[in-house]
Amino acid sequence: MGFFINILSIRLILSKSPFMGGFMHRVETDVLVIGGGAAAGRAAVEAAKYGLRVVLVDKGRFGKSGSTPFTSAMAVSFEKDEEENTWQGHIQDTLSAGNGLASRRFAEIMVKESLQRLNELEEFGAVFQRHADGRLMQNKAMGQTVPRSTHIDFSKGDYMDVLRREAFHRGVRVYEQTMVASLLGNGEKVDGALAVSKSGEMYFFSAKAFVMGAGSATKLFPYASSVLKTTGDSTCLGLACGAQAIDMEFTELTLTPLLRGVPLSIGGIGTMVRWGAKYLNAAGERFMERYDPIHLEGTERSRVVTAVFKEIKAGRGPVICDFSEVPKDKVIHQTGYENPLLLHKRKSLEKTGQLEWTIVIHRLLGGLAVDENGKTGLKNLWAAGEAAGGIHGAARVAANAVLETQVFGARAGRAAALTASQMLLPTVTPKKLNATVTKLRSLEGKPSMPALSARRLTEKVQHIMDAHANVVRNGTDLEKGLEQIREIRQNKMPLVKGPVIEVLEAHHLAMTAELVLTAAFERRETRGNHRREDYPQRDDVNWQRHIGLSLADDDSIKIESVPVGN
Repeated sequence: MGFFINILSIRLILSKSPFMGGFMHRVETDVLVIGGGAAAGRAAVEAAKYGLRVVLVDKGRFGKSGSTPFTSAMAVSFEKDEEENTWQGHIQDTLSAGNGLASRRFAEIMVKESLQRLNELEEFGAVFQRHADGRLMQNKAMGQTVPRSTHIDFSKGDYMDVLRREAFHRGVRVYEQTMVASLLGNGEKVDGALAVSKSGEMYFFSAKAFVMGAGSATKLFPYASSVLKTTGDSTCLGLACGAQAIDMEFTELTLTPLLRGVPLSIGGIGTMVRWGAKYLNAAGERFMERYDPIHLEGTERSRVVTAVFKEIKAGRGPVICDFSEVPKDKVIHQTGYENPLLLHKRKSLEKTGQLEWTIVIHRLLGGLAVDENGKTGLKNLWAAGEAAGGIHGAARVAANAVLETQVFGARAGRAAALTASQMLLPTVTPKKLNATVTKLRSLEGKPSMPALSARRLTEKVQHIMDAHANVVRNGTDLEKGLEQIREIRQNKMPLVKGPVIEVLEAHHLAMTAELVLTAAFERRETRGNHRREDYPQRDDVNWQRHIGLSLADDDSIKIESVPVGN
């Protein structure tokens, strides 16, 4: 059941069915934030500064959702710096990683506001690692030309501990274990959100402005770098009410260690690389010398993943991460807490300093198309963090992800609050609300109906993506994947029954898979995280543009060319 329910909530009697408790809670607010990670938390905190009513709805636990609990670094640069960690260099690194699809305007905003956002986090109570003279400790992460990564002191709380406390301090009402199932709108704006809790209760949130911050879709593949996996909720909810998505073909993959043949979700490879770990193939070769002799393991993440894939495909696997030369205290302690590797492999690691690594999904770089304040094409819908596309382009510099959440989360929260302060609370007709409720209730099904397991269908989607849209793609595989996903969405999904939240997640994951496959099939070139073996070259003449995706009335996907912002 959601927490901090407004005492004035109106209960609308729907039926005597035990489904979802048989009634609905109605909650009115000015700004509704959907999600529980760093972008959502920052948006809620910012919106609450304006003295408005702010509600945050998270299908997990606020602060323990999505990718945020596994993040440690935030990139920060300065207008002038003796060590050359300047705005201009940071902007150039961001644009270079974006492979021609990152907006200079977005990059400039993100970089020039980086120190301000870090200072605000410290005002909220965060503690960043600093030298004795007060200067920030900064390390060089993947894709950075100079050290820009700052690290929070986890022994004194992480990003979300800080944002969660600040949100409650500012009066944000939080509903946890509650998933937004549908946004009700008219194609121009959003009027409300229908949600269901894990305990089966229904909520209707009436709001003036909405911020999507529910992450991307790290559950698209069998294994991910994070334990808490997202299912494409932000993108699917936005598209269903008329917004557009871009850059969905750019799936960011990373490496993670294997334990008894199963990948460990520890957040990716950045920390070990920062301490000087090396990648070796089965022959003991430091193979990154072949792929990027200058930056080696410190190159862009997409190049490392491609290199590992090619080594394994050429029969030179498995790939080993060798950190035998990394100081022992660095291996044991990862930014303030014991490294998860050591919890499972302490004796083996201390003896050999090596562990086999494999490729898993890290995040999607695509999401809802937004402007510099996170506003979508709808009048009162914003998106930030992994819910938004177009910030990074075709690939991402390490440590820009947390920075993205803080810069654009704050901008989205502020813009949503200012808009809400000038609006009246919208109305939703009983007919429209009842139709949405009926559709949601139909997911429960009846015991006599033939049904498929939501978990089983999710595994099918993951298998299709793993087989047809992994590291290196081609038109034939992508087309086969599309056929299989469309067959699932059209013929299998209507039969999926089970816990409503699991069913909703399965629907969202299947739709996200079709979006990714559609965009990947459409982009006939190789760029950043999108690698086509049938089109191995980057083609700026035809493809230096975003692929925009939206939903037609019949639920089919419409494709549109979207220019790259200046």
